Amino acid sequence: MGEPAHSMDPTSPEQAIGQAIQRITAARLGRGFLPLAALAMTGAVRLFAGEVAVREGWVLLLGAIATAAAMLAFGLRNVQLSFGRPFRPWMSAAMIGSIVPPLFTLYVFGWLGLREVAVGDGAAMRLLGLGMVVVGLWALRSWMKVVEVQNLSRAMTMDTGYDDFDESDVR
Repeated sequence: MGEPAHSMDPTSPEQAIGQAIQRITAARLGRGFLPLAALAMTGAVRLFAGEVAVREGWVLLLGAIATAAAMLAFGLRNVQLSFGRPFRPWMSAAMIGSIVPPLFTLYVFGWLGLREVAVGDGAAMRLLGLGMVVVGLWALRSWMKVVEVQNLSRAMTMDTGYDDFDESDVR
């Protein structure tokens, strides 16, 4: 087994890879929070406007917050593992929670966006639907960038996901 992560040399390749993954993840998350902030603000406006769309306002507000939290937990899990830190129980919850971002963004893109473009009452509602399509795709693309960083991290740290793999099994 190797040295504990806390005693690694700051110039070691493992540490350099971990720091690179950390910077890339932070950049991807920062960009991904922009469309989620726009969706949360849209939800808050719908709530305070007291329109018929109060339910959609709650879904947008809470969905954006839950998606941001899930993205942050998933990114933190990825960074911790890239530094060689041991697996923790919250990391399983982060993996399960990783289903929230694609579901929420597809809801925004498809249900709130494309549906409004197709059956919206008037040009203003269709334009609002088109805005939801754009923001939903932006948020989905941001999530996919976070997933790409996980794949990069696995490739750089040679984490195959098979902890019980034995080279003698391959002949």
